[in-house]
Amino acid sequence: MPYLCWAFLYTSTGVNSYKKQKPTLDPLPFAEIIDTLSTDFYITIHLFIGHIHPYGDHLYELFCHEKQCFQLAQTYMPTQTVYQMEDVIPLLLIHGSSELEMIKKSLPFLETLDDESLHIIKTFFQCNLNVSLAAKKLYMHRNSLQYRIDKFIEKTGIDIKHFKGAVAVYLAILLQQYADN
Repeated sequence: MPYLCWAFLYTSTGVNSYKKQKPTLDPLPFAEIIDTLSTDFYITIHLFIGHIHPYGDHLYELFCHEKQCFQLAQTYMPTQTVYQMEDVIPLLLIHGSSELEMIKKSLPFLETLDDESLHIIKTFFQCNLNVSLAAKKLYMHRNSLQYRIDKFIEKTGIDIKHFKGAVAVYLAILLQQYADN
């Protein structure tokens, strides 16, 4: 049975939702599409790409939370046209949101990480996103580490091989450690 998910695309004019069978690693060129539409129709479009959520009773609550994240991103980054959750995670922490639970809603991937995966990701970050050095420290083959990183990216939708995604996940891990202590 396929794993059906819902993803919401929030725009300044409305919300689009679509079903996905599974997350894909290749993102669509939303920035180029928005630039084309903006120049052709003389409008400004802002797009927020939320997490992919399994279908269930809690979708409305997740929708409202991601809508708040979109509004926060538009407030603090008005010139950006495409927002993703990794853009919003640092903003939630900087904004000083008093509710720790609200911030944790933006980080559902933390609950799915086991101790071994968390150790691998932390070591990858400590090695400045250098796969070869991290593999050496973890006593793993480089391809095995690359495979695990790709699985993490596929599972969470956050690309930790790039700075923005790595910072968001690193801050999320720090927040999780803070909440646990």
